Amino acid sequence: MHYRDLVRAVNMNYGISSKHFPKRPINIKGTDPSYWRAMKNPLNLVSVNKFLRDWKMARVLRHNSSWKHQVGNAIKTYKNHLYTLERKSLLETDVKKIREPLMGLFDLVRKAVGPTSTSKIIHLHLPDLCVMWDRAIREKYGYSDNCQGFYNFTLRMKEELSEAMNTYLKDYPIEKSSNAVSHFIGRLTDPPLPITRILDIYNYHIVRDI
Repeated sequence: MHYRDLVRAVNMNYGISSKHFPKRPINIKGTDPSYWRAMKNPLNLVSVNKFLRDWKMARVLRHNSSWKHQVGNAIKTYKNHLYTLERKSLLETDVKKIREPLMGLFDLVRKAVGPTSTSKIIHLHLPDLCVMWDRAIREKYGYSDNCQGFYNFTLRMKEELSEAMNTYLKDYPIEKSSNAVSHFIGRLTDPPLPITRILDIYNYHIVRDI
């Protein structure tokens, strides 16, 4: 993936037809659930509920009236892992080393809600690490809807992001390559979207061939 593919997707998402950076970062304040519903307290199920409903998941949630209890137990079970992982970014993390907690968390949450809602809950708790998906995105990349599929998808997203940042650094060399993601996002949106949400926007557009 080229970084311009990400730029084009975000531009299109906000009504701009260009593969180049906007003249000034796009003001997304109050328009994107992935940014403004991100929460501080990972045990706050009210925030989880609001976040999922912002993403039009209400119909799915009605299939299991006890989903909050089950999701709450899953989050408590992996609380220590979440506190550790919430400080990690997708680009800088060795995804293979977090395989067990990532798959375990997905598996427990998946017992309460569907695979799409599960990815959104995990993204809400780990917004710099995990990308959301839906059925169309899973089918596009060829992954199953279980924990192994989500792990493989996360590996793929890191590969795509690494490739995009390598192309970005060729056009915009900066002193510390580890700052590439924040440097890139700062040119694109204000406030800055998580890079995982930018990847999600890109996936949305390639799935629909926009």
